[in-house]
Amino acid sequence: MNNDLLFKTLSGIAFLSLDFKEYLSEHIICHIFQKGDHMPYRPPVSQTIYFVQYGLVCGVNRTTNVKNTLWIADQASFIVPPLTSSDLFVERIEFLSTTQLIGLESSFLAETFTRFPEAGKLWLGMISRSITESNKRELLLRLPPETRYATLFKQHPQYFISSYNENLASYLNMSLRHFARLKRRFSHSR
Repeated sequence: MNNDLLFKTLSGIAFLSLDFKEYLSEHIICHIFQKGDHMPYRPPVSQTIYFVQYGLVCGVNRTTNVKNTLWIADQASFIVPPLTSSDLFVERIEFLSTTQLIGLESSFLAETFTRFPEAGKLWLGMISRSITESNKRELLLRLPPETRYATLFKQHPQYFISSYNENLASYLNMSLRHFARLKRRFSHSR
């Protein structure tokens, strides 16, 4: 398995010693999913940090038959377990294209703190990136619907190529009907 993208991304967060890279290589778990697959986000899955090697994936929460897309992640993104959520049992991960995830279990991550000095900075960097992405979405949702659509399209055009409209509409907090209207209007104006 080629871990170059993972190590390149991690090296952008903190210096990685050769020993640490080797140690990580021995403990990572690789999963490949097809478009349309999904998995419940319960322990131990919800206690694992994932790295998206390639593909497109989202986290959803169903409440009374309404599907809420909480996050979307694509290549070189981290999926960090919720730090304070007590509602893990309703969330699941859905795969919007063929996706390879590299997993690092949190129990393994905890033991690296005592063994490798760079581990603390690395894990805090991953969490910081996750919080930043969450804050970006919160700011995005404060914009008018047309601006939300245009902003997300400009920042992540790959989402619109292979994802499901229902997931994007939910992620942008708008009805599927309104999303489809914006999509038509936006495609005609280009």
